[in-house]
This record gives sequence, structure tokens and C-alpha cells, in this order.
Amino acid sequence: MKKSERLNCILRFLSDKQQFHISDLMKEYGISKSTALRDIASLEDMGLALYSEPGRYGRYVLLNNKVLPAIRFTQEELFVLYLSLMTMKGYQTLPFSVEFSHIRQKFLDNVSAWSRKEFEKLEDIITFENEDHPYKSAYLKEIIYSILDNYVVLIRYKEKDYQIQFYQVSTSFNQWYGCGIDRSTETYKVFRCDKITFLKQTDCYQPLTREQIISHLPDFSQRKNQFYAEILPHFADVYYKENYPTIQLIQENHSFYLKGTYDDGELPFILRYLSRYSEGIISLKPERLKPELIQYLETQIKRLS
Repeated sequence: MKKSERLNCILRFLSDKQQFHISDLMKEYGISKSTALRDIASLEDMGLALYSEPGRYGRYVLLNNKVLPAIRFTQEELFVLYLSLMTMKGYQTLPFSVEFSHIRQKFLDNVSAWSRKEFEKLEDIITFENEDHPYKSAYLKEIIYSILDNYVVLIRYKEKDYQIQFYQVSTSFNQWYGCGIDRSTETYKVFRCDKITFLKQTDCYQPLTREQIISHLPDFSQRKNQFYAEILPHFADVYYKENYPTIQLIQENHSFYLKGTYDDGELPFILRYLSRYSEGIISLKPERLKPELIQYLETQIKRLS
């Protein structure tokens, strides 16, 4: 490990400590005492505030260790961080009410002029296909905090109130979704975050533990109906653009299959989903789905006529 990399690792190692011994660094990084002493001196030069207590059992004590020197990144690491930042550009709402332009400018202000020019080149040669949505998720930050701090919230969604314990936030096509347990019915639900018009913490229900939440999650394999669709190989890309927990893509040798489950009330959703593969479906089971899908496609054609 290079010295610069080791110093960054040591900074992270010390970030949650109030004190340490020289032997801690020697053991953690497999270095000699003299190397550990030189590393500590280098960290002090970088601004790490500490003092030593001499003696047989001497130690180093960190001062204000929550404010550590900035971690130094290589140019390639900066490229990866900037590209990761660019993937967020199309989001109308970011967690914690932070705007993309503010983050980007702050990032650029803290790198060299040469790096800024290289980032501009990256923006010219790499593009991200993002779906722009005009709708803001006003309560995204509150949903995330409810998960981190483990409490139940009262929300209003499409003019109806729910007592929800969220456990996961996901994103698809630049749209945010909140997954949670409806505490009044103890059932699993997914909400589009931008359609939540009200949210506040409630004490009506004792929060579930993570283990209890997992036990409430549905077993999609036990749903009433199943379907199998063999598709042309190049249509596998359609699956990866937007997939659902009830549908899997399976590859056997050189063949690709969609395997999914659904309840009777979800048939319209399944037909809409399969219509995306209409030019790539080789076979479809059960047989009763074929006329349903054909009728759905014919209806869509008539709408365009």
C-alpha cells in the first residue's frame, strides 16, 4: 500500500476514536514502529490535532477528532465521484433538500483548474439517459429520516390517509418510491413519493424492528398466478431498464425467460408489462394469457386508428 493510501486509511481508522496507541497502527496496517511514527508526523503536518502522553503505556489523544483533514483522492477516483454525481442530474428531487447545481459547484470549487477542465470533457463525451419528471417529492427527506430513526408516519396519498412504517426508498427512471408496512392492515405497500401530499410522525403504533418488518414482507412466490415468457435475447435489455420484485429474468443456456407472479387484480399491469416485449415474445404460458395479451394490443391499436 502506498503511503498516501495508508494515510487516508489511517484517517478513516481514527475517525471514531478518542485515543490510540502506536501498536494499534502497527497491528492494523502491518507496519513497523518507525513507519507508524513517520505516518503520525505526516498526519500532524496535514492538520490532524493530537497530543501524546509519554510513558510505558503512552498513548495519543485526538483533539476534536470529528473534524479530520480532507481525504485526498486520486484523479481516477475524482472521475468516478464526478460521474456518480452526474447520474443525479435528472432528478427533480434529491434527498435532504439539496440541489444538484449546488453540489456540483461545491465539488468543482474544491478541485484544481486542470481537474475542472477534465470534468468538462467528461460531460461532453459521456451522457446519461435520464427521464425528467416535473413532480417534486416534497417529503423524501422525511421518509428517509423515518427509516433511519425507526418511527411510523401518517401520510396522505391520493386523498387517502395511511399509517406507514417505511423501510426502504428506491428509485427507478429518476422517480422515487417508498416501500413500507401499512400498520393498520399490516400489509406491504409501495408509494410514489411525489404523490405524498402530507406527512408527519405519529405515535399510534409501536415501531417494528427490522426483523419484524422482514417477516411482514410478502412472499411473491405464493401469489395466485404465474407466467412464463420466452423472449429473444436482445429483449433482455428491456427487463433491465425497469424491473419489479414479482418478475425475474432467467437465462438457460442461450435462452431467456421472464418468470413472474400476479394476483387476479393485477392482470392489467401484467398485460401492460408484457406489451413491451410484444415483438420479442417467442412463447407464453399459461395459454389463457395469449388471448388476453392479443386483445390488449388490439385495443391499443384501435386507440391509435
